[in-house]
Amino acid sequence: MPTSQPLKLWIPLDGGHVSDRAIQAACTLFARDGRFPPLTEIRLVRIVHPHEANEEAREEHAGEDAPLQVRAASAQHHLDRLSEGLEKRGAVVDTRVRMSEDPPAGLVEDMLETDPTLILMTSHARDGFSRWTHGASPRPCCARRWPR
Repeated sequence: MPTSQPLKLWIPLDGGHVSDRAIQAACTLFARDGRFPPLTEIRLVRIVHPHEANEEAREEHAGEDAPLQVRAASAQHHLDRLSEGLEKRGAVVDTRVRMSEDPPAGLVEDMLETDPTLILMTSHARDGFSRWTHGASPRPCCARRWPR
């Protein structure tokens, strides 16, 4: 991709270490010599379902379901921590926590608003018996949006 064109990466995260591997993939793919190309923009997005259990926030509230505002703040804190490393590598990072009863629809809405060049996320790909019982192990995935 020519460096004169802005690179807009969209990375949906769920707060777990598995989804955070998409950040590592972005750095591996695009941060040559430890720096992103000029004009690189990265959107980190997290959807918070109003009734989602958040272990980090739950610990702060003695095992009870944490209020929505606390879970949103915990999600934002997580995104902010991740964005620091990307910014040190020269990327302009935008973080977004969205509330949605329908997380997949919330992700699609955010992705359409962002209009990224590339979508980076993790998926699962286990083998053998564990694939049948637990799904798959994390693998980074990329999807390129074609111009309209």
